[in-house]
Amino acid sequence: MKAAALAVALLALLGAAFWWLQRPPAGPIEPVWDKTACSACAMHVGEPAFAAQWHAMDGSVHYFDDPGCLLLYWRDAKEEPRDAWFHHHRQERWIPADQTAFVRVDGSPMGFNLGAVGATEGPADFDLTAARRFAEELF
Repeated sequence: MKAAALAVALLALLGAAFWWLQRPPAGPIEPVWDKTACSACAMHVGEPAFAAQWHAMDGSVHYFDDPGCLLLYWRDAKEEPRDAWFHHHRQERWIPADQTAFVRVDGSPMGFNLGAVGATEGPADFDLTAARRFAEELF
């Protein structure tokens, strides 16, 4: 009887551990800089000032080397992201997509030349919707 109760408790513990390990991320996850490939263009994600990430509904995370790569991925995706994040262009932090605006900058990895900033930080050239249209017009 003790063995059966112990086996049930062990299975419950293993099930809880498996569930805990398989849960979707609760926030942005740092890529392995200069090793992780962009999900759109396959270049390495190496410049934090231009990085972005897409959290799919299935829990997978897709990284991008340029905000424009994520914006085009969004256009072609079959579903909305669970979360999307853009790395701030001038600060060491990630911004949720719905709180992101963009300024024009020079030298982004794929030439979209968009830098992510907080939507409430001041003047910006594009909100998220306008940036999506801008990226689609370029490519």
